[in-house]
Amino acid sequence: MRLNFTIVSFTPSFIFAIGLSTLVLLAHPAPRERWVRTLLPGHDEAWRRSVALGETQLAFSETGENTVRVVDQQTGEMLWEIPNADAILHHIGFSPDAALLFTRGLINHGGNLSEAVNLWDTSTQHLVHRWPLDDDVYFDIAFSPISAPRPLIAVNLPQWSGTPPYHYDNDIEIMDAATLEIVTQMRLSHTLVTNVALGHDANGMLLAAGGVRTQDDEQYGTLWLWELSADGQLQPRLQYDLGVYIHTIRSIDISPDGQNLVFVAVAGDRCAGLRSETVMMNLASNAVTELPARHYPTSAAFSPDGTQLALNFANARCFERAGGSVGLYDITSSTITDMLPHDFTVSAMRFSDDGRYLYTAMTNGAVQMWNVG
Repeated sequence: MRLNFTIVSFTPSFIFAIGLSTLVLLAHPAPRERWVRTLLPGHDEAWRRSVALGETQLAFSETGENTVRVVDQQTGEMLWEIPNADAILHHIGFSPDAALLFTRGLINHGGNLSEAVNLWDTSTQHLVHRWPLDDDVYFDIAFSPISAPRPLIAVNLPQWSGTPPYHYDNDIEIMDAATLEIVTQMRLSHTLVTNVALGHDANGMLLAAGGVRTQDDEQYGTLWLWELSADGQLQPRLQYDLGVYIHTIRSIDISPDGQNLVFVAVAGDRCAGLRSETVMMNLASNAVTELPARHYPTSAAFSPDGTQLALNFANARCFERAGGSVGLYDITSSTITDMLPHDFTVSAMRFSDDGRYLYTAMTNGAVQMWNVG
């Protein structure tokens, strides 16, 4: 590279500007290259593929298909597939140990389509459980982390009243991940839960849920936390009201040590909201911290050691092609240390088990691998 030099007169203002620029560079160093490689190429258009992120495997289904394909992350070799998942799939995901795969889509019953969620055993590719849904767009499923003392599944099942006065009641089931037997279940009346998460602390298992409860004809955005007792009962630990202007909670994650919880709260419509924010809560003190915002926050996830967060931002409301970015947030220093740009909105994120890498899936089906260790 050829360097061209120009001789200038060093006035005091020029020297001041150089010094100021140097300080800015020292305070905000240029981000180092974190992109490692593309694990799965994408399409030119958004929402052409559903993707599940595993530690060593990727599962995906093309839009309009009912086939799930699982490939090796390193080689791209197809390992196995479910050729007839009995659904037009639009959402799939792995359990943390990849022993289970869930698919959500439209089930065909003699020409009649209905929503359902299927749970598959990845070692046999057999269907092991099915949850039929009515028109519940808010179904959510969460798996306990690998480090948990007991492998559990939390399932969120909203129930629409169907008759006046119209409202939601919400059922939450806790299942044993090995036997699929129900450990406990509960109903939240006049409540619509949108997201659930499982975690654990030194005392045992934790269940978090976020949604909207109706009281005195007002709707309150609410965050709940329960402890699962030794006898299988859910004991209330926290109910945190976010106010009447919060319409939903988009994502929840519990830190590996069970000391912190992070969620994205949305005010406005379901698409992207008029306003959204990412909030971290200390579960010992219930102190809340609003995290830095870039554009439109959509989800957040803790790293395996709990020292950083991946913060997912969309560039625009309801425009999946508009792109987005993932911020790496250092919890100790309370700063975003780097931004990872994406051409499409990020639809899923997952840290590797050792915390060295972050896998991101975009709405066009592409999967990227980033060095974050």
